[in-house]
Amino acid sequence: MDLLSTSTRNHFESNKTALELATLGATRLTIQNLFNSCSLNVRNEIDERRKERTVPLTRSGKVSSFLEFSNLEAYQLTAAFYQTYTLLTKDPDIEKPIDPKAFLESYQVLSVTYDHQSCRDHLDINRALSVLLKIREHSLKMVKCQSRECHCLYIVKFEKDLTVCPFCGSRNRESGL
Repeated sequence: MDLLSTSTRNHFESNKTALELATLGATRLTIQNLFNSCSLNVRNEIDERRKERTVPLTRSGKVSSFLEFSNLEAYQLTAAFYQTYTLLTKDPDIEKPIDPKAFLESYQVLSVTYDHQSCRDHLDINRALSVLLKIREHSLKMVKCQSRECHCLYIVKFEKDLTVCPFCGSRNRESGL
């Protein structure tokens, strides 16, 4: 006999996912963007993490200038995170609402694949959500370098036709002009 209703089970599962995101450094805004709410125990976890943090976390709202990465590792992590998320959700254009479990799993895969501290330094969990939201609203897009030697993926502003690959420096034009 099943004692928990489906909605109660979903609530517990969502709360568990939100707590895991909070332990990775997610802010209240990130949790609210994913779940449309932020429960008291999740808020308490976020507040505890904030007290422990020695370096202040950057606000997710300031990520609009995130394309001004200071190093190649940030570009690599962003592209790898985006690809992992789209592979898990089978939604390459991110047209559906962002799936919190797939989001968490993508970030965890990235943390295991790359150094965990490197992920936090170059693509924290709040910035990762911001990237997905901006791709979904067509502010950003993924571009593949057209150089014969490179072929790396990187993210640029959506309206740009001519881009410069951050890895090899070659100029890429999507329109082929």
